[in-house]
Amino acid sequence: MVPNLAIHMNRSVNDGVKLNRQKEMLPILMMERNNEDNPTKLLNNRNNPSLFPESDSQYDEWTKFLADEVDCDPSEILSYEMTLYPTEQGCVLGTEGDFISSPR
Repeated sequence: MVPNLAIHMNRSVNDGVKLNRQKEMLPILMMERNNEDNPTKLLNNRNNPSLFPESDSQYDEWTKFLADEVDCDPSEILSYEMTLYPTEQGCVLGTEGDFISSPR
């Protein structure tokens, strides 16, 4: 899974932004493990059974993980959307403590 910059954080999104792949496109969750000959295929492509060569593995690892977390069968998950947000606490800065810094 690769994070993407939110559109409101990049006003020049329609100008063809150039992202630094080493800094802004770091993987954050997992790599595909079922198809070693082509690791670039997307994990959540359920319509292509060739991605998952094991006979009992119709669903990708993320869907199985999600199903375990919500205690259901992977076949019951029709779609999902993931939203990530920072959870760090804000902090007080400055010699007099007159600045506050926190995630948006």
